[in-house]
Amino acid sequence: MKKLFLLIFLIAGKINAQNKLSTENSVRQRIIKPGVKITADDIQNAFNRVIAFSDSIKNRNTHYGVQDVNTIISYNVEKYSEKLGQYVSSTGTNINAGTKFVCFAATQNDSIWVSSVTNGSAVHLARFFGANNNYIGQQDVGIDGVDLVWAERKLNIPSGTTRIVINCRSDKNVIIKRRSVGFNALASPQNYQLVNVPVVSGFYMGKTGSETKNSTRKYCLFGVNPGDRLRITSNISGDPIALVVYKDSIGNYVSHDQVGTNGVTSAFTNYETTVPSRASIAYVNGGAAADIMLIERSSNRQPTQWEGYYVLWLGTSIPEGGYYPFAAPALLGAAGINRAKGSSVVRIANSSGTITGIPYENYLYSLGHTISEKISIINNWSTIRSSLAGTTPASLSPADTSLIIGCSYQKRLLPYLDGTLPMPSLFVLDHGRNDNFGSDNDSLWTKTPISSQRLNRNTFMGATNVLIELIYRYNPRARIVIISHNTNKGSWARVVNGQRLLAEYWNLPFLDLSQKLGWSDQLAPGSQSLWASSPWSLYTFGQNTSLDMSLYRIWNPDGTHLYTSWSRQLVTNVCFEFLRGLY
Repeated sequence: MKKLFLLIFLIAGKINAQNKLSTENSVRQRIIKPGVKITADDIQNAFNRVIAFSDSIKNRNTHYGVQDVNTIISYNVEKYSEKLGQYVSSTGTNINAGTKFVCFAATQNDSIWVSSVTNGSAVHLARFFGANNNYIGQQDVGIDGVDLVWAERKLNIPSGTTRIVINCRSDKNVIIKRRSVGFNALASPQNYQLVNVPVVSGFYMGKTGSETKNSTRKYCLFGVNPGDRLRITSNISGDPIALVVYKDSIGNYVSHDQVGTNGVTSAFTNYETTVPSRASIAYVNGGAAADIMLIERSSNRQPTQWEGYYVLWLGTSIPEGGYYPFAAPALLGAAGINRAKGSSVVRIANSSGTITGIPYENYLYSLGHTISEKISIINNWSTIRSSLAGTTPASLSPADTSLIIGCSYQKRLLPYLDGTLPMPSLFVLDHGRNDNFGSDNDSLWTKTPISSQRLNRNTFMGATNVLIELIYRYNPRARIVIISHNTNKGSWARVVNGQRLLAEYWNLPFLDLSQKLGWSDQLAPGSQSLWASSPWSLYTFGQNTSLDMSLYRIWNPDGTHLYTSWSRQLVTNVCFEFLRGLY
């Protein structure tokens, strides 16, 4: 058979002798680099390309009693979604706006040719990984400041490879061709589109639908429809971590696909799965921060109006850990970016301008400070701390200082406005609860500030006005909404009132959660026994457990946060209904 094949090639080559130069120029594209000689492998690669692409051979082969060459050898062009703004090194993904990569499954037995363009000594054309996400090797290093054009470069795939990454410049094309022997080229693959969603770091979604904190894990979530096809590239390790978990529209568990093994990293590449019936949200788990994580979707559904939209959510610990800043946009087909921070405020001081008596975490994590103001606080912490309330740390660790600086609006908001990060389609302001300082008089919350105090960052309204003006300065057509605190009982009534006044002042859409959730201070008859059961039993300090429980406490066991699945689901649904009426 090998001799017959060689004879076919030699005869075909003779027929095309007169056109050899033009054929090689159009078909045998190869990289020319100074000081690099053409090797035997280069010649063999050229032979293979001539066989695959020479129409003259294909048109003349019947003269020699030979079937179409494509019935012997086929070169399938494979389509994979491109991840923009990153390249892959031996340790995982790296941020670089001028790069992109594709990732696909392959083994040493595959014959693969790639076309790409690389630039930079840190960027290799190809990286090879094994079944446990173990790094195996690389091929063709780039050169700093030089565009290397790799035209149909044959990959030398090492033993043990199960995943290949091809790096490329972001403005150039990547082409993947795989050789198949003995059959015609496969039909066009299913049309997959990359799902661009932010990643939730420090958590994983368990196989039964429970979210668990874990500093070495991550997941992303996005809206799906039953029957959608997903193609997933990610790494998982350990039971009960599933590759993908499905929930319905109110967060009830539906099913999962693939579960990790304890002590072993399992690398899934282009793994295909079908979204089950009743599923509305998919959670895809991943490993370390730098691990590759790609989700592609093929769907017959019409894209929603929110498809490709980003929703930036700013707020306190309630939205930070409350699930809804991710889930509500996901149900709309958008991506939620949760930049809320627990214990944070918007204002930077008491209304008098002093900081005396402010809880130290509120002060350190204030969104309203500039970066330079944060640095000044850090540098003068030894004297500042005595003015603040709470058990202040004697010193600030490097991790503390990094977090404090990261809480500034110039870190949390500005990068989404100045082009550093994608401009959000919607800005959600979910602040106010922590800004309710005991030293405030009611007028700070019940009256719109006079013009001289309009941008006074010592008050909630003034500091929020600064943020709103900043958004409009960069994007005059920005969509901004304000969400109220979830109750208007007691001192929270003035907070909800102040949030409403701000929305009216700017003519912004306003979601009054205090009127939508039904979480009142009225007691639920017969609920006294709940105090002895989890999760309420964890939060009995200062409570009269001999009495029935308030409706607010039933939904929020600690009296503040959405620590139950049912409270998070309800807020998600209310936010979903509110948001979908905005576009």
